[in-house]
Amino acid sequence: ELLSMRRRHAALFAQKAEVVGMLIYGSQSTMWLRRIDEEHDNYRAALAFGLEDEKSLEMSVQICLYLPWFWYRYGHFHEGRDWTERVLAAAEEVGGLPRAMTLLGAALMSMWEGDLDIAAQRGHESAETFDVIGMGLGQSQAQMGYGVVLLNQGKDRQAYPHFLTAAELFDEIGLEWFKATTLVHMANAALGLGEIDKALASLDQAQVIVNKIKDPWQLGFCSNNYGEVARVQGDFAAAETYYRKTEEYYREADAASDQARLLYALAVIAQHKEQYEKASVLFHESFSAFRELGNKRGMAECLAGIAGLAVQQGAADWALPLYSAAEALMASFGAAWWPADRVEHERTVQLLQSKLTSNEFADLWAAGQAMQLDQA
Repeated sequence: ELLSMRRRHAALFAQKAEVVGMLIYGSQSTMWLRRIDEEHDNYRAALAFGLEDEKSLEMSVQICLYLPWFWYRYGHFHEGRDWTERVLAAAEEVGGLPRAMTLLGAALMSMWEGDLDIAAQRGHESAETFDVIGMGLGQSQAQMGYGVVLLNQGKDRQAYPHFLTAAELFDEIGLEWFKATTLVHMANAALGLGEIDKALASLDQAQVIVNKIKDPWQLGFCSNNYGEVARVQGDFAAAETYYRKTEEYYREADAASDQARLLYALAVIAQHKEQYEKASVLFHESFSAFRELGNKRGMAECLAGIAGLAVQQGAADWALPLYSAAEALMASFGAAWWPADRVEHERTVQLLQSKLTSNEFADLWAAGQAMQLDQA
């Protein structure tokens, strides 16, 4: 009787995950995400039950398909990663659709926690499996997810066609929220390829849809990427305007991880305005937020930002090992700097090279490469 009751309980929350899982992509996303947060323990119980009972594994698979967006938005990177890994291990024996669905969630959680090589492997497998199965929703989400992993790795040219395919598939099945989100990612890939006009065209297409849906997170995501384009163009006043709009949207959306990244972007703007004390505070606030979230990529970005600020203030011999450690950390999990940040890093390296001899540069670079994250 107790087993039967637990099965009904788990089935209920698997069904709720499917229903609420689509509602979190829309104008009421913040409310629905908060409801998931209120019942997070029940979803945990349902996930655990599905792993205990082989007949109920599909419940855990279903939850792992829909909850990654919640885990990301609320900063539960490690927990989400742990659940998807455990469910994937169980789904390996089943294969087919359950495995493909769990691979997609596992790829996303690996990416958000900072293990890009594993994320790429799983994202590729998920996309290939869904192509064989022919499930439209799964195909489109897997194409977008794998594209985002490639983008995180700096493989902009490889990512772009995946976004193109995903946008076409989302258009066919009428999922506008996902199409708009894909278009924003596509813009970032175009930015990485140096194709500013193409990036702006994708953002303009996305903005039309985003304005109609009115999801605060998506409004922020689109605004943020307009800011990234402006920053690459050297228009820091426009970039700051976009980032300030983004700040309002992300606050409304309870987007903890995105707010941490935004602090970094605002620190860069303050640095360009020569507001060094403000920039330092923002870089450190961003680093603390990323550290609390367990986001290795974000920590590396902030370490590099702090190093760039230090060399600009004349502390090149202190900055170089820190910058080198940040580069080593990014390389350790297969990541690359975001397109808008590459300009900043080129500037930092050039400034360091101008202030140090080649031997000093080599020695301090080597010291940073050998540094562990805690040391940095």
